[in-house]
Amino acid sequence: MTIDKTLNDILNHFAEYAKYDPDQKRFNLLSDNYKFHQAGKVMEMLISEYDPSGVLAVMYAKREFLNSLKKRVDLGSLIFAMAGDEPKYMDELQRILSMYRDFNSDAYKQAVTGYIDDMNTLIQQVSKMKLIGDRNSGMEEDEFISTIMQVSDDLKKLRLDRTTTI
Repeated sequence: MTIDKTLNDILNHFAEYAKYDPDQKRFNLLSDNYKFHQAGKVMEMLISEYDPSGVLAVMYAKREFLNSLKKRVDLGSLIFAMAGDEPKYMDELQRILSMYRDFNSDAYKQAVTGYIDDMNTLIQQVSKMKLIGDRNSGMEEDEFISTIMQVSDDLKKLRLDRTTTI
């Protein structure tokens, strides 16, 4: 399976939004530059090692985007700060809104819902238990990607433990 064109577009848009350069070595630590760089590396790993479809990577990108907005300022303050007529503020607001629209597009929602539904079906078939009860897509998506990242970290630790004991 390869990355869906629309998901690929969203990932490319996020890379542009984040100004991601995989070879970058110097960062402005007062900005999201380093955090987004690390996110880019994680997204590359998710695609190459776990999910070539790109769904996990785009879910992770959304989470990092929203965390960035929360960190910068609360959204209300951001809008008021950028409400002036200065073009640089309007450009930044347009960049944020454009990225937000991608992460709330029908294509994104369908891909994520389908992926989580497929995983839930697989888990039900294997465990004979329903693991997802009443659905809350926002919480479900965040919990799902958090769990995937925890499993990924555990697998990395397991690989490191295995190579140090051999």
